[in-house]
Amino acid sequence: MAMPAFETYVTTAKALGARIVAVPPGPGYALPVDAMVAAITSSTRLIYINNPNNPTGQPVAKDAIRRIVRAARDAIVFVDEAYHDFMGENFLDEAASYPNVIIGRTFSKAHGLAGMRVGVMVAPPAVLEPIRFVMPLFNLNVVAVQALRAALTDREFTPWSVAQATESKQQLYAVLDRAGLTYWKSAANFVLVDGGLRAREIIDGLRARGVLVRDRTQDPYCPNCFRITAGVVTYTQKAVAALEALCVSR
Repeated sequence: MAMPAFETYVTTAKALGARIVAVPPGPGYALPVDAMVAAITSSTRLIYINNPNNPTGQPVAKDAIRRIVRAARDAIVFVDEAYHDFMGENFLDEAASYPNVIIGRTFSKAHGLAGMRVGVMVAPPAVLEPIRFVMPLFNLNVVAVQALRAALTDREFTPWSVAQATESKQQLYAVLDRAGLTYWKSAANFVLVDGGLRAREIIDGLRARGVLVRDRTQDPYCPNCFRITAGVVTYTQKAVAALEALCVSR
């Protein structure tokens, strides 16, 4: 897996006794395609590609995914597209061409069903069969199923959600520019920010003002960083005001 990575990739691999091959990120947190291909061996069983990446928000080009998939003849490539709605591009349309690709999707993000834990995997039946064997018997409760049906039939909410995130990111970019903070423009619904030597002060200051961000300062691949969600614009405006007070109006 390319680093930094979604924490659950690491914890679940450790829980299963797997050996993790962590590949450092490329410049600007780009997916290190050459390094990932070079890391693949006959022992490789699973490769994670998070597109766009969490926590960096960086997109992965289809050509990069193809290179890794073709190099991993004996491994499953899990393409996690949790945030694809915000990027406007995905690999699902050509995944069926490859027998070793699983596409992961969730309704937690653009559809707003985070508390329901509704997700799907898309892959050839032969790939999914052993996964079905270890799934919980009742993996979705009836409330989640009803919420999923509502999400699939509501044609207005998701475009609204994506539009809100897009506007929120622009507001965050503007205040971060004014604050002189380093950040990475994101293809997801969050922005990774480097707080530098003031990271702890900023994170604690935001919390004191009722704005909770994801603390990434202990991650060696993104030290001094925090991730701030770009969601509903009215909520983002509160975050912008807090950042102004902490970093601009001094």
